[in-house]
Amino acid sequence: MYHQAQMHKQRQIAILSTLKTLQFATRRHLMCVHDMGGIRNANRIMQTLQPYTKSVIHNRERVYYLSKEGRALVDCEVTPVPSRIAHALLRNEAWLMLHCPDEWVVEKKLKYRWRDKDKTILPDAVFKQEGILNCVEVDRYQTMHANNEKLKRYDELTQYYKKKYNGRKPVIHFYTISLYRERKLQELARKYDVYINITYLPEV
Repeated sequence: MYHQAQMHKQRQIAILSTLKTLQFATRRHLMCVHDMGGIRNANRIMQTLQPYTKSVIHNRERVYYLSKEGRALVDCEVTPVPSRIAHALLRNEAWLMLHCPDEWVVEKKLKYRWRDKDKTILPDAVFKQEGILNCVEVDRYQTMHANNEKLKRYDELTQYYKKKYNGRKPVIHFYTISLYRERKLQELARKYDVYINITYLPEV
């Protein structure tokens, strides 16, 4: 009985830690990375987490996030902002497509130096793969002018990174919600010395 209780607690902490990483997640997102059985069992597990989570309905799906008690339990300092749910869920789809990187960090500010000036860039998420920096951008309704400015920053970051890491380039992943936007981003990307993957990802 004690062993079962310990396993139950460990699974709860693992699910809450995923919510800490992602900020928001649907049941489907959580089932992709945790052994929760079928839908009925997954619903039962999420009910046991009610003291530590809150939820809202978005596009007819229940979306979970950490409550104050949940944030305290897993030492999370970020308070989720419900108005960012749509953006976060699309970012989760990118996370799944990238095979759920372990070191996934949401909205981490990156610092670099360009032409004797200290600069920063704020990707939607970052992770390392084989020692290479990967940056993720979710493009829903950003203007192409704003995307162009972001790509300029990524070009600067790339030059800084190449100099610091013996010619290696960071990998930039852009996920966008329409084929038209994908095509426009590809046109913009050709102007810059960046290693970029642009993927059409229908909005969830």
